[in-house]
Amino acid sequence: MGLPIMLMCIVWLLTRNVSSRAVRGTMLISMVGLVVMGYPLGQILYGDAGVARVAMYDIGNVLFISTAALWIAQAYGTRGRQNLSGSLLAILKTPLIWAVIAGVALSLLRIPITGVVADVTDRLAAANTPLMMISVGTYLIPRMSQLRQVLLVAFIRMVLGGLLGWALVRLVGLGNMETVLITTLASLPVGATPLIYSSSEGLDAELAAACISFTVVVSVVVISFLPYLLRTWYPVG
Repeated sequence: MGLPIMLMCIVWLLTRNVSSRAVRGTMLISMVGLVVMGYPLGQILYGDAGVARVAMYDIGNVLFISTAALWIAQAYGTRGRQNLSGSLLAILKTPLIWAVIAGVALSLLRIPITGVVADVTDRLAAANTPLMMISVGTYLIPRMSQLRQVLLVAFIRMVLGGLLGWALVRLVGLGNMETVLITTLASLPVGATPLIYSSSEGLDAELAAACISFTVVVSVVVISFLPYLLRTWYPVG
């Protein structure tokens, strides 16, 4: 959770001259990462151990989405600010919070998900990415006037994100596996949540869609070489 908050602070410092609150708010919440792309990478690179570490990283990402990102979206949106109690209630009503609690509880209690429930959740998970891209396409109306904002979001989310992720892992002293995975996860594209929040809270949904689509395209190149390059520098076993 700390990494997207740091990236959001960098965006806040670099966008002080942006007059539109809707645009600035959209850029701030666009520090959410598309961590769903990290699960297959974790499996391919390190098997179940890799998937477990991606899941731990994703918990922090989800907590950021359902707390700080939601609060920022409400604060900058045109639908009107909520008071503290209203914001806390909105956070508690976020399905992501309860999904994290349920997932952690099932993991700690070692309760496996099997049968029909597992089949349904697997199908929903498989549909997540294509549905996200369909939603992005619905709002995507590229505008040259947004190019500077899109490039800035992409640079901070993917380049500075990756560098900060690497620096934090090495500073804390985690192992080579964590270095490879967290650096890669911190370099992933913008997630779908900014589009959802932009639509619901009155931010710039077109800008959110442009940021998502651009960073997803760039990430195809990034994830094709970054984790494998890192593995040569930080071998495991």
